[in-house]
Amino acid sequence: MAAEKQGISLDNLREKGILKEKSAQIFELGMWIKAIESYFRLEGNTLFRSEGYSLAQRNFVEEIKIIDNLLLRITRLCVSIIGTEEWNLMKFYEYVDNILLKKDKPRIINQPRNGHYQKSIQDLFDQLADIRLIIKDFLANSRISYDAFIGVGKIINREIASFPFLYELKGYEFNQIYDRVENAKISRIVKQISDRQVRKEQARIFLELFRLLNYLRFIDPGDDEIRRVKMSLPIYAQFYNELHILFDHIEDNIRHMSSHLISYAEVLRNFIHGTSAELKKVFNHELLGIVILRNDMEIRKKVLDSSRILQNHIERSIVRFGQFFDRSLKGGDIFEHFVTRREETLKLRRILLEIMKSLDAFMMDKDKGTFKSFISQIKEFKDDYLKYLRYQDWEVFDRYITAFLKAKSQRDLLRTSEDFNKYLTELFQQIGSRSVLSDEYLKV
Repeated sequence: MAAEKQGISLDNLREKGILKEKSAQIFELGMWIKAIESYFRLEGNTLFRSEGYSLAQRNFVEEIKIIDNLLLRITRLCVSIIGTEEWNLMKFYEYVDNILLKKDKPRIINQPRNGHYQKSIQDLFDQLADIRLIIKDFLANSRISYDAFIGVGKIINREIASFPFLYELKGYEFNQIYDRVENAKISRIVKQISDRQVRKEQARIFLELFRLLNYLRFIDPGDDEIRRVKMSLPIYAQFYNELHILFDHIEDNIRHMSSHLISYAEVLRNFIHGTSAELKKVFNHELLGIVILRNDMEIRKKVLDSSRILQNHIERSIVRFGQFFDRSLKGGDIFEHFVTRREETLKLRRILLEIMKSLDAFMMDKDKGTFKSFISQIKEFKDDYLKYLRYQDWEVFDRYITAFLKAKSQRDLLRTSEDFNKYLTELFQQIGSRSVLSDEYLKV
């Protein structure tokens, strides 16, 4: 089997034309292979770390279920890459060998063409199917320990490492078939960068950011089955992992940049700072404890909000990088449904102003109906608009909502209302001072 595995690589697939023909499936396969590794890397996985529980006390049943569903998806990709007709033929030949001929008679049927490549994919399918049988027995237990969870991860990653073409897919270099920037304006911007060092660096950043956007296409909060919705968590883990690899690469390059590139270095630092803040929103808030949630609608909402936060930020980052080199570039030139941060901020101010008016109305008439309307507004704001605030404002907003709901007297309500009114006034002014509302800002 080892000899069979060593015979196939991405170069072999490229020569056979399979890499181009099956580029979508191979891209997805590579994403899942890397996502598995990231999901088991607990020391860097905030999906586990931020929950605040001891790893020794955690029950990893739900995490193992996610991995089981992910392995099922990979086995289906194996069939898709080979083709259903070819796959059925292979299984027929296997049946003839193992059942009819019992491996003690000479072969009388020829293998399908490209059999070496197909045999390697079939080996992967069979071994992952065996691992799923082990996982099925694991899931019969009510509790799975940290050590058992890590053990499953080691077994899976060892199997993946034994297949050269899968091991190559785990690399972070780019493939010319499916890692491409299709937008003509971005391609033109890169080609027109005169400094060779900057051109190379910016090309890598664009490729990485567009690849991350491609990852988000595989997250579907509206999927009929909640198990497939939960499969987005390894993708988020890989998203986090690849961004931090990119951060390390950028910071290393900044240290070696020439002094005349100081303005470009500042753009890179701003990207790292802003992206880190958005990652905190997703991993320290939206996805916190999501693995153990039982409410399907809540899971879907958290997955959706996380995807939107990351997509909006990555799209804006691409536009900002593009504008650094071409001030005439507009967000709509790259993304069809691009929403500018200016438009988002104006809407945020408008909603906050409505909340402030409702709060003023309650403080004046002290009516229960007015208070219920106000509470309904701030709950809706929390669900739909809180993600547009700075991360440090999320906890403050939550604290005030809790104070309103736990108030035992009208005096407590009015005291909380006065404090909240001061906070909203400061927040409204802070949002109004954002650079996106100044005339000098590049309107994307």
